[in-house]
Amino acid sequence: MYCFIAGNEGDSPTPAQTYQDGEILEGLYAEAVVWPTRARCSGTGFANEALDAVAGGLAGREIVNFITDASMNSAAWCLVVAQSAIDDGEARGQAGYIVTRPNVGLELYDIVEVSDSYVGAAGLSSVLRRVNQIRTVYDPLDERWEQRVGLEHV
Repeated sequence: MYCFIAGNEGDSPTPAQTYQDGEILEGLYAEAVVWPTRARCSGTGFANEALDAVAGGLAGREIVNFITDASMNSAAWCLVVAQSAIDDGEARGQAGYIVTRPNVGLELYDIVEVSDSYVGAAGLSSVLRRVNQIRTVYDPLDERWEQRVGLEHV
């Protein structure tokens, strides 16, 4: 599975699609340990690091990712790479999928808004997720199309 972090998108991007009760045939929503919680990046003569103290506190430990690339030639470049590694970890921290009827307008990396009242006591209400997988299948026995949409945190 590929994790994609769009640049300069902000914390609340506009969703391209909305899925609500009745549209979601099946759903699985998971939370995982966010890693890395600290990323150290070094290039030729430069280095920088980024830290996600909240995720480190929730995990109860610090998980470090070391990134080395001789082509990085400034501290600012090293910082962008380190922050991207932290963002990538946060995106993988909330994952899952939904099964719906096919939506031909849905594309990889689209932002979708999910509301599913059948999940636990509180349910999900207007939660933003990024599409990282689309699988459309036809079941000839049921004569029905279904689309499984993989999700990750925005």
